[in-house]
Amino acid sequence: MSNLTGKIVVNADEWTLSDIGFQKSPDAATFALNVAKYFVGDSKGKFHVLSTNWGLIQSSLEQTMTKAGHTWTKGLNIPINLATLSEYDGIFIGGDPVDNQVLIEYIQNGGRVYLCAGTGQGGSQGEANNWNPFLAAFGLKYEGVYNGINANLPINSTHPLFTGVKALFQNAANPITDLQPDSPLNKIILTNSIGQGAIATAEFIKTPAPKSLNGQIVVNADEWTLGDVGFQKAPDADTFAINVAKYFVGDEKGKFHVLSNNWGLNQSSLEQTMTKAGHTWTKGLNIPINLATLSQYDAIFIGGDPVDNQVLIEYVKNGGKVYLCAGTGQGGALGEANNWNTFLAAFGLQLSGSYNTISESLPVNSNHPLFAGVSNLYQDKGSPIIDLQPESPLNQIILTHSSGQGLIATAEFIKTPAPQPVAEVTPTPQPVPEVIPAPQPVPETTPEPLISDSEEFTITATKDVTISKLVYKGAVKRSQADEYLEISNPGNSPANISGWKITSAGSLKQVFTFPQGTILQAGKSFRIYTNEVHPETGGFSFASKTAIWNDAGDEAKLFDVAGNNVSTLAYGKNTIGGIKEELKVPQLQVIASHAAINKQMSLSGKITFTEALSLAIKSFLEDDTNSDSPLAIIIKKPTAYGLPKDATKAMATEKLRSLMNENAKLILYPTPERKTAENGETVAENWIFELSLAGFAERTMHWAIVPRSGDPKVSNYGIS
Repeated sequence: MSNLTGKIVVNADEWTLSDIGFQKSPDAATFALNVAKYFVGDSKGKFHVLSTNWGLIQSSLEQTMTKAGHTWTKGLNIPINLATLSEYDGIFIGGDPVDNQVLIEYIQNGGRVYLCAGTGQGGSQGEANNWNPFLAAFGLKYEGVYNGINANLPINSTHPLFTGVKALFQNAANPITDLQPDSPLNKIILTNSIGQGAIATAEFIKTPAPKSLNGQIVVNADEWTLGDVGFQKAPDADTFAINVAKYFVGDEKGKFHVLSNNWGLNQSSLEQTMTKAGHTWTKGLNIPINLATLSQYDAIFIGGDPVDNQVLIEYVKNGGKVYLCAGTGQGGALGEANNWNTFLAAFGLQLSGSYNTISESLPVNSNHPLFAGVSNLYQDKGSPIIDLQPESPLNQIILTHSSGQGLIATAEFIKTPAPQPVAEVTPTPQPVPEVIPAPQPVPETTPEPLISDSEEFTITATKDVTISKLVYKGAVKRSQADEYLEISNPGNSPANISGWKITSAGSLKQVFTFPQGTILQAGKSFRIYTNEVHPETGGFSFASKTAIWNDAGDEAKLFDVAGNNVSTLAYGKNTIGGIKEELKVPQLQVIASHAAINKQMSLSGKITFTEALSLAIKSFLEDDTNSDSPLAIIIKKPTAYGLPKDATKAMATEKLRSLMNENAKLILYPTPERKTAENGETVAENWIFELSLAGFAERTMHWAIVPRSGDPKVSNYGIS
């Protein structure tokens, strides 16, 4: 099961694929093969009948499927869980109830289900109740009555499931209802003579997690974990290996290389696990060790054999991923540590230079995604890991021994361009010469750095005092009392911040106000903890018994005594990348420089840049009130965009979303070409975004106008 789209075929009745159904309608065999093709394309599928219902287990259906080359098994004697069902390309169910939540998870993870009702098991309402929690999750429902129809139903649909099919048999079925008729993902594709739903489909499209553009490192104190012995000692080793791959490349298939001869990385268990999951897995030291070569791989796996640390540093800083294992014994404990510590220290970690005496399967005491589904991992005399920068959110020990020694750690590198102050320079008037001067070479200018999706934090500032750091995930369990926000004064003069306030966008109740007489000296910083007091960093605290900063994302705001928004720091779901992911437009290119954003922040207002960005994208996707907006244009001319004439607003929105993911650009005004929108709106009062859609059929320009004042009315329009 590799495709990310979950699919369901719902039949109101079980007779269709029974022996009698095949006799009554010779096209039943074609329909069965069409179901298989809908599930697996032209591949040969591995299907299981999780039912004892005669409508699914009789010989005609089995012979049809096996003759076509599909694997066809039957029976209720398999575990009903996601791991087991995921071994099959599709399951066929009906009659015998199946845990609905497991079915939902199976579909959401790309599974395929054929479900038939009308079996008589449990009565009409009981049978509907057995399946409706599952179906409702995907916009469908069985009615709790049996109809009296006993006939070959003529096909009144052009759906691919009915290619070559003229009629199908049903007898006293549970009619199907479409709960979300506006959704393009679920639909009734066959109705009976009185208009009841006879066969329906539903799909669940799982958006693959984007491959991270950040450099990432996973450090293991020992090489045994992924060796054959490690797989034998701890069966969860294969899950850990797959989690490492997912940490590096998301749901994509990775191109990995083992730059080592160490047995802990070269043995068959690891290679088979990776290749079976669809990843490319190569090994050997016979490649050039330079940035250009390493950059051809999504990740490299190293250990034992030394690799140029400076090349590794450059690789990670350019978005590369590295899995490093120690404890190999090559060069002795201290020599091995020296082989890697220049590389690791650049990202806040270090190997201790001594081997521990641990030799066991270790219980996993962490909820890090690398350990999802992992209960134990094996190590034997590893080299403990030390966190050199425990206050940094970018590097952390994620697995420790009961003795406190670090066993597995992670580190990330994020290219975050520093906010650039805008200096407005008025040139001194020069006398105009009487003669035309000779042409002078135009000096090269350095373009302002643009914001990037890969930035963990989006920081804006309007004065010298700025939010400079946020540790939003504390080590103190539940209360996260050790979270803190840091503000800095990089200017040349002391700043009086008496009465200045800090708020969380997630809750207006989370407010900290600096007391009278608070002076932040030039070049110094203060920290404001959630519920701890540290005099050495100012001694400030929210004194909150619960966490202030949402681990998933938030926006910290700093206001001066007059209420002006001096600085903001957004992270997680509130960053540019997070906003685009949440609104399902991850490929939309946002073009804006830090300098331009900071300059507009200095114009004051209630709406920050990231808030405005989110509102602008939402307005394009949701607002069709202006006839020249891109959504309204698609709704007016759906066929020009490959949609049916009666396309709904939901279908038009999905089409617009796909266009915004195809080489589209969202540009913050002003630009060198334009300083105002078409209707005269200016950046003095509004955040203005211009949307450029490369795949749009109309020759238009589009704008979203977000009032800086906080006025909830966001407008968007376009011109031809």
